[in-house]
Amino acid sequence: MKVINILEEGRFGGPQKRVVEVAEILKLSDIETTVLIPDMDSERMQLMMQEKGVAYKTLPLHRLTKDPLHLLKYLLFFFYEIYLITQFLKKTKPDLVHCNGSWQIKGIIASKLAGIPNVWHLNDTYMPSYIKLIYNFTSKWACDNFIGACKRTVDFYLSNLPQNKKVKVIQSLVDTTIFAPHQVEADPEINKYKGIKMVMVGNLNPVKGHRTFIEAAAKFNGLSNIEAQFIMVGKRLENQKEYIQSLEDLCKEQQVQNAHFFGQSNNVKGILEAADIYVCSSDFEASPISVWEALAMAKPVVSTDVGDVKDIFEQNNCGLVVPVKDAEKMAQAILRLIEDQKLKETLKNNARATAVNNFDKKICAKNHSDFYHEILNTQIKNTEYVHPRS
Repeated sequence: MKVINILEEGRFGGPQKRVVEVAEILKLSDIETTVLIPDMDSERMQLMMQEKGVAYKTLPLHRLTKDPLHLLKYLLFFFYEIYLITQFLKKTKPDLVHCNGSWQIKGIIASKLAGIPNVWHLNDTYMPSYIKLIYNFTSKWACDNFIGACKRTVDFYLSNLPQNKKVKVIQSLVDTTIFAPHQVEADPEINKYKGIKMVMVGNLNPVKGHRTFIEAAAKFNGLSNIEAQFIMVGKRLENQKEYIQSLEDLCKEQQVQNAHFFGQSNNVKGILEAADIYVCSSDFEASPISVWEALAMAKPVVSTDVGDVKDIFEQNNCGLVVPVKDAEKMAQAILRLIEDQKLKETLKNNARATAVNNFDKKICAKNHSDFYHEILNTQIKNTEYVHPRS
């Protein structure tokens, strides 16, 4: 089977990691993947694919963004870039096209024009109304099948889906052979912080809920005299300067001296090893990789109620869930974990097994393979379908 996996976003993140990891495993079976990515801002992605032996092709694609100049180029070259993708698909003649992200519609349209079956991988649970409108229009006529990163994604995007469309939920992945407790050294910089260390990982943008995390630190300080540090690991994005300034102002207003901006790190494993409790404070999240990685590292987790986290935590007794933007409940949950050592140990003991049994990259790859075969088997049964190779 030949698959073209299209990403219109070149900057490295969770979806990019998933695409490469899955492609690496699938090439050991009967599925050959070529990843199509923008030539701009994709250097890290390209390097990873080279290291893992994953085939890829770059094209001059522009992403949808608020940056005025880049947005102008996105609009000006929109139809030309669809043409480029369509020509590439007609030349390579894949069996299936896999597209990623609700705003990334060029690959979906191109696959429809090329007459090749497609699957649209939706990775979030919230989008601005204008994106949702564009998605709704495109999905009705151009998309054949869907993957949702969680059940909430399916509910958000696919509640009115026609019966003839196939849908599968595939959660994000974690490499449990690398994210494994006591097999990596604790990050020495995190170890320098005194007391109980609460850690969150995520670029500094509003969706990740840093305000809730800081407010929870303030609430915690009011509830307890326990020495504790609240550490935010993540990149300071250039387009989020005002937001970052508001976070620093919040720390001053709340007199939170034990909240720390750690900055970007390439040593997430070591950071998790050094953490005492992992916290996910996100407002929106579909399948939070950082939470699954923390579980794989056998860490007790406190998370907001995002994606399918609540169901997974309740089914496996591996973490505590609090309402989104509820700093009071978050502080109370953190304090509960610190004071109730029996509960903390129970969550830690269940965490690793939950990650291995649900989110390991081999499971994710198998889910992709099974769905690909299901899609193509259905297409073969459809006598009206004519493969572009014929």
